[in-house]
Amino acid sequence: MSVPSLGFIAGPDVLKEEAALARKNVNGWSRPRKFNAFAQGADRISKTLKSFPLVLWKFKPSKEKWCVGEILWHLADQEANLYVRLRRAIAESGSSVSPYDQDK
Repeated sequence: MSVPSLGFIAGPDVLKEEAALARKNVNGWSRPRKFNAFAQGADRISKTLKSFPLVLWKFKPSKEKWCVGEILWHLADQEANLYVRLRRAIAESGSSVSPYDQDK
């Protein structure tokens, strides 16, 4: 099943209108379609990044902004963190999942 682009639906630089439109687009999706979109995420990122030269992966629009490479590391770190938290939730049924604050 092909999954249309959702746009960026989170983050401090996302326009509220853009986030609302993206949420509206997926609001009626079935659970399997949402899982499919999630499952295709890494492949879609990989295919998209291949269209840009590596030198652009290091470009930062400003000192405060992240470059593509930093964003990729962040995604990998978040995935690893989520895996550990979910694995612990499964292994320790009934216990609280540790809180997560990315700013800390």
